[in-house]
Amino acid sequence: MDVCSMSSEKTSECPKCDSVRMRKYACSFGDNPIKKYVQCLECGWSKELERKEPPKHYDHEIQPWDVINEWKLDFWAGNALKYICRAGKKEGNTAVQDYKKAITYLEECIRRDSID
Repeated sequence: MDVCSMSSEKTSECPKCDSVRMRKYACSFGDNPIKKYVQCLECGWSKELERKEPPKHYDHEIQPWDVINEWKLDFWAGNALKYICRAGKKEGNTAVQDYKKAITYLEECIRRDSID
């Protein structure tokens, strides 16, 4: 499935026309990974945003940040997912420590949803 999403997050000025009317967006085509771009809304200039290599403890083909972004998870649910994905893989952290951190974030998700 082809997917595109836009962000209202502010970006810098356009290097071509100095406009501040910029947008960020992400696209995924078929089985290809999500690619992110920035585009000027005045002159049409665009550039693919390069992403840093994920840390070694995220050794999955699909990265947690892609899932968090695609599913539009909030801070607490996103962090729970992150800790579950890296459980026991980050140096200095055991799987139990990471799962306990994930539970802490999930408990906050439950608390916040219970307020509504």
